[in-house]
Amino acid sequence: MEQCRRVFAIAVLLMGCFLPATASGSTSCENHEISAIAVRTTSDVEAFVRCAAEYLTEHGAVEARRAFSEDERWKHGPTYVFVDGIAMPGEEATVYLYPPDPSKEGVGAWFIDTFGTDYFHELYRMMSIVDAGWIYY
Repeated sequence: MEQCRRVFAIAVLLMGCFLPATASGSTSCENHEISAIAVRTTSDVEAFVRCAAEYLTEHGAVEARRAFSEDERWKHGPTYVFVDGIAMPGEEATVYLYPPDPSKEGVGAWFIDTFGTDYFHELYRMMSIVDAGWIYY
């Protein structure tokens, strides 16, 4: 479970234009103030990911998987929660949740971006050094 929570720290795809963040500048997971449609800034991303991790802890993996795949709070256009396993270089990676294309979920995931960077190797490298952060691909 802890590994899943750490993966959430970087596991949000963010592109395009979004609605403004809440007026108060802070977010509340309990009141659903942050959602995929409202993500706009890096602070919003961090709040969104924190709320996703809280949702996973409170509701369990089965309900979280369903919600992250289906509910607009967690999936709106190009903004969604995805969960990848952390694999050491040379090991097969696991994609636990990928809402845009569930057929890509499972063991043996492999992703090299247009710059030649192995996404899963970079994920492992970053998480082993700083335990959180951003990966650009």
